Amino acid sequence: DQADRLLLAEEKFPDAFGQALSLYRQASIAQPEAALPYLRIAGVCLVLGNGTKEKHNSLQWFQQGEQAAQQAVRLQENNADAHFFLAANRGNVVNLLAFWKVSPTVLADLEEHLLRALALEPRHSRASHMMGMVLYRTPAPLRLLLTGKRDQVESYLLRAVESDPNFAEARLDL
Repeated sequence: DQADRLLLAEEKFPDAFGQALSLYRQASIAQPEAALPYLRIAGVCLVLGNGTKEKHNSLQWFQQGEQAAQQAVRLQENNADAHFFLAANRGNVVNLLAFWKVSPTVLADLEEHLLRALALEPRHSRASHMMGMVLYRTPAPLRLLLTGKRDQVESYLLRAVESDPNFAEARLDL
């Protein structure tokens, strides 16, 4: 609860997020079989990675978020947020690595987690948005690895905006 309150103090970014992360890590040690602390860690790492200007620091945050999300998926496979955070953190890791260090099959992995999140929670705005952007930004030759098609981009973005009308990034991308 204390960590959740710290996250609401956005004017103290990133210090409050670092404190919250420490509390979530303590909770994950105290309750290693609970998925919630790992979900929170993955979410905070995603925000910290996006809020850092240095590529190396961003990569470290996203990698930590990816590991936490993997643990959350292992503990609670039927959690849409766990699948979304895994895809989001992993996607950011991939974007920061040199292309020759990344397997092309990672796109299919991202799509799998996003589709799982949407199967569990069809109105998951962030998963819908990311799915639309994966289909939109994936180059044509690599799109063959995906089950989704480019003509579905608009429907995913529309679903994201309908699910959360205040989701500015989804509105802009639409």
